[in-house]
Amino acid sequence: MSRTVLSLLFVSILLAPRAASAGAFAQVWSLSGWDFLQALGNTDADVQRELLFASKVDGHVAIVDGFSGGIEKEFPQFTIGNSQFFTLDVDGDGRTELFFWRPANGPVTPLTNGYRWNGSTYATIYSQTGAFVEWSLVKLRDAVTYDALEVTSNDVRVRSLAGTVLFQASTAIAGWSGDATQLVPLDIDDDGIVELGIVEHAFTPAARVRYFNYASGFAQAWAVNGWQAQGAMNSDGDPQPEIIMINAADGHFGLFDGITGALEIDFSGITFYNGGNIAGFDTDGDGAEEVFVWRPEDGPQTRIFNAYRWSFGNYLSLFSHTDPVDVFYLAHVRSASQYDIIEQTQAPTTPLDELRVRSLTGSVVFRATTGIPGWSGTNVFAIQVDTNQDGIDELAIQDNTTLRFLRYNGAAFVQPWSTGAWSLQATFANIDGDASPELFTTAAGDHHYALLDPVSGGVEQEFPAFTSDNGYLTGLDTDGDGRLELYFDQYNTPYQFTGYDWTPSGYATLFSHNDPIEGFGNGHFRGPSTVDFMEFAPNDLRLRNLSGSVIFRASTDLAGWTGVNRDMQVVDVAGNGVNQFLAIDNGAARLVQYTGTTSVAGGGEGRGLQLLGSMPNPFRTATTFRFSTRSAGKVGIRVFDAAGRMVKRLEEAMTAGTHEVRWDGRDENGRTVPSGMLFYEVSADGTRQSGRVMRLGR
Repeated sequence: MSRTVLSLLFVSILLAPRAASAGAFAQVWSLSGWDFLQALGNTDADVQRELLFASKVDGHVAIVDGFSGGIEKEFPQFTIGNSQFFTLDVDGDGRTELFFWRPANGPVTPLTNGYRWNGSTYATIYSQTGAFVEWSLVKLRDAVTYDALEVTSNDVRVRSLAGTVLFQASTAIAGWSGDATQLVPLDIDDDGIVELGIVEHAFTPAARVRYFNYASGFAQAWAVNGWQAQGAMNSDGDPQPEIIMINAADGHFGLFDGITGALEIDFSGITFYNGGNIAGFDTDGDGAEEVFVWRPEDGPQTRIFNAYRWSFGNYLSLFSHTDPVDVFYLAHVRSASQYDIIEQTQAPTTPLDELRVRSLTGSVVFRATTGIPGWSGTNVFAIQVDTNQDGIDELAIQDNTTLRFLRYNGAAFVQPWSTGAWSLQATFANIDGDASPELFTTAAGDHHYALLDPVSGGVEQEFPAFTSDNGYLTGLDTDGDGRLELYFDQYNTPYQFTGYDWTPSGYATLFSHNDPIEGFGNGHFRGPSTVDFMEFAPNDLRLRNLSGSVIFRASTDLAGWTGVNRDMQVVDVAGNGVNQFLAIDNGAARLVQYTGTTSVAGGGEGRGLQLLGSMPNPFRTATTFRFSTRSAGKVGIRVFDAAGRMVKRLEEAMTAGTHEVRWDGRDENGRTVPSGMLFYEVSADGTRQSGRVMRLGR
């Protein structure tokens, strides 16, 4: 994974037994003249993890031993300014290999190298000096072997890591021009082997798509003229996905069979160029995605929204309508077994913001403009809330200054309550003693925070000291009781950081302090079941336990600490679920660890999904989401803006243990997300938990 093109990056850390010791927090080692870049995992023969650093002098990178801080190998030819780098276990031995790609840039010559630990050093396993536009590792020949996929300005090559060229488009494809090449590799038959998709003359009328399979060599499976591939969905009765294509002439969408390349359905008139879009969702649970194709109003183009499902060899229309739709999503708002479509329209598309519930037959079963008395249709923000855990969601809707609650009673949608005193921010599950989540709100007057009961609309608890103008709230299950504790951080003077826990008589203060704080995170620094807070202060770093006591302070506990350009990075060099941290200032990066007695659970033991916060928080350019899972399985992360719109999504199979997810602050389209409050949700172990993170302006 490159450093210059950041995305959500998973770093998985497995829990393993660790011996006990005695003492307090102590500096293990210090490294001057280098900047920390990232944790690498285990790359050599010992058990600890390695770290990647960059020279403060010229930016070249080096591998640093996590236990000793010693530099294991420097790479003077690769710098953070001219190279991209990532790690991947290409040989399946449990250790990650390192790959560096240095594109041509002015006087810098191109170079791509791969390295593997050979028992005594990091040996070169792959080296190429070609100038590549793209470079990646893909399983193209079998489900185990990685090959290098090299894209130049006019060619495409597949090269084994031994250096052998296995495929070259310029010699394998008759009439190859190499013009405007685009790659769309896809695992079409879902066998763990990626088929090589090449688009030539992309985004021109001469566009041509070719897909290649590998048997004893690469052979062209099929080709289509006049289209270019964009992605895939599985929308019919066979197991392989369909290829989403864009017509080169006018930009309209089509679905092609992935095995044969045959056109299955042509969505004429709904084009990529006039704002059209296509998406697939399995709404009926049969394993085949229903297809949604829509086009907003764009000049002379009329708006249209179509839905299709596969039935007995054909795509049949579910419904079609011409109502404006800016945002839509699927939800169980009338039945736990049946999806409906929530459609939102934002002015100025229409005179008012609109919210509709539409069945999968196309019928509008609820329309806010006619179904809610006093609907203003201004700055509408809606959140799904399952109040009684029956699999049916209610809707909390902020309509300008009015917060409304909407529920389906079996015959119609009704509004049990509304209030103009509170403004909806988010929902929190498992805070108090009941099964219902709470609504997190701010007061209409002074914007102080409060929790509302969604069933009654009653105020459960107000927090008058904290407002959305000077602070924010994070929910974390820090004591492992299955309920979230609430932590408020007031980041403007006067500073205040306070934690609350639910008791049968109300929310009790865990601790409160007024030390300056610019952001915080949390980690398992003294054991896998013990949570401590890491606090970013002006020119200082602190660790604080859940009773409020400061158990580490960089300014007093680290010799030579200046606090200038301070930073803290959480690592797990032992790979046992107990964190160390790098305390960083302009003088050095120092690894600090707890030397007291700890008990460490074995892999996969302990509680289910736990959010461990984000760091830094607030952040300016990037932040890292941290969490732990009890069991291996699929983990999903979604990031939402303050209006509830999803801006980033990632889903990946992960091992049990502690994980870190780095996010570069960009949305699905690569655009920087504006500053302000953001919400993130992690789904794993059969449950979901959410947190908040603040994006600051640059």
